[in-house]
Amino acid sequence: MPSNHAANVFAKECIVTALLKLMKTMPFEEITVSDITRKAGVSRMAYYRNYESKIDILETYLNEAALFLDQSTIPLFESGDMEGYYACLFADFAKASDLYLNLLNADLGDVILRYFNRCTLRFAGRYLDAAQNRYELLALSGAVFNMAMTWLKEGTQETPRQMAQKCIAVTKFHTAWNSGISQNPQN
Repeated sequence: MPSNHAANVFAKECIVTALLKLMKTMPFEEITVSDITRKAGVSRMAYYRNYESKIDILETYLNEAALFLDQSTIPLFESGDMEGYYACLFADFAKASDLYLNLLNADLGDVILRYFNRCTLRFAGRYLDAAQNRYELLALSGAVFNMAMTWLKEGTQETPRQMAQKCIAVTKFHTAWNSGISQNPQN
């Protein structure tokens, strides 16, 4: 007989899978807890023991996925391979494109942006004072969010490596723009 922990992990996986499958066939706002539990083969009690809402399911899923992504991106970042770092991010966005596009189609881009922001602040907190640099980090997060979501909506015409190069170009542009403004203030 499986342990309670193992059964709970399995129930959570079934709930996430059910919601993601339902999102492919139904508008997000029309999906009910009953739809999810029926598709997942779990009780309402199992649903509410693990999640507060459909949004909670999605945010938990994204946060758990980020922990796995960290394993491949941290070594790239720490070695200074920013192109590799961004390419890895964009490859992951492409791999999860169905999820992101479903969220965007359901007008839930804010869920993705909050996820990007949390990941950026958590990740950056390993290397610098995230609180002190919060606005700059959130600006970068927003830029990557907009680039990634546009890329996905337009059918990923560029490779992840090409998108990585564009991210680097944006950060260089931002740095040059800030330097130009501070050196040539307009009255």
